[in-house]
Amino acid sequence: MTEQELYIKLIPEIAKIAEQCRKMDEEMYAAWKKEIITSTPDEVRNFIRKIMAVVDKVRKEWQCAVG
Repeated sequence: MTEQELYIKLIPEIAKIAEQCRKMDEEMYAAWKKEIITSTPDEVRNFIRKIMAVVDKVRKEWQCAVG
């Protein structure tokens, strides 16, 4: 399975994560994100960072929409 195929397969789970993260304040989200990245094995850390970039973007868009 390629990275792209895995990413596509995980889109529903990423959406659920983004929804949960939307409910966190900035401090809680930053701590959670740091914990996830540091606890992720080196072999997949870059992939997790890409997922976190998507979650960051979604959170920012939601914050802008809510205003």
